[in-house]
Amino acid sequence: MKKDIERDIQSRLQQMLGAMVGTDNVVVSVTSDIDFTQENRVEELVEPIDLENMEGLPVSIETIQETYSGNPPPGGIEGTGEEDIPATYQEIDGGDGEYELAKETINNEFNRIHKEIVESPYKIRDLGIQVAVNRVTDASGNEVQYLSQQDEMAVEGGINSILDSIIQTSIDEGYGEVIPEENTSIVFQEFNHTPSSTPAVSPGIPAWLYILGAILFVIILILAILLFRNRKDETESMEEETVEEAINMEVPEIPENEQSNSTVYRKQLEKMAKDKPEDFAKLLRSWIGED
Repeated sequence: MKKDIERDIQSRLQQMLGAMVGTDNVVVSVTSDIDFTQENRVEELVEPIDLENMEGLPVSIETIQETYSGNPPPGGIEGTGEEDIPATYQEIDGGDGEYELAKETINNEFNRIHKEIVESPYKIRDLGIQVAVNRVTDASGNEVQYLSQQDEMAVEGGINSILDSIIQTSIDEGYGEVIPEENTSIVFQEFNHTPSSTPAVSPGIPAWLYILGAILFVIILILAILLFRNRKDETESMEEETVEEAINMEVPEIPENEQSNSTVYRKQLEKMAKDKPEDFAKLLRSWIGED
């Protein structure tokens, strides 16, 4: 997972910076520190509805106004809750025996929030990005041309802006303040693969492709010859077996009597052809082979 995160950030940076200075003119390397600690917690919160004045929502208001004659109770009358406004007494008519009581009770409702929080399976704790930029602008002539100091500063400023944004949005805010300058490094240097002054050759089929094709043709030809020989040997072997079977086959004996002539012999062959056609065919093939 750590490698996947680094490859993803590297790919995005390579694409963005490549559009700025050219894909072949920038190389990006990314290292990360990942925290894989997973946390489950439950929070029970009470918050005021009016955050600006830190007040709740009034759900009930009770106001009491009373007038007393004589001396008031010692210490006055206290409210019944924490949100009650303390009772106040006001002397009237300048005498000691008549008093007025004013009391107001307000019941406020607050936001009660229940949260069940499952933290993500990983957090990016730290991120380091190294960028190398090719400082060669043209190597086609006799003299190599490099970026000027002013151009390098302009390119560095644009790259820093992109890197700062990536780092600020990638590193989890729970790990303190992030200073992008401490997590990035930009180097201008001459790349080894800078194109030389040799004129470009028009694209064509390379010579090694012709050689590979000739080798493949020879291999296919050899395989075809070997396959043909194997089939020929198998055919000859089958023919030899057929002839041997025909030769070894027993021919019915013809009775030696006064009828042992061509007619009797022909009748024997006809009977053999009718009863055992396969043996008759093998016999014919053996005779043809002997001729």
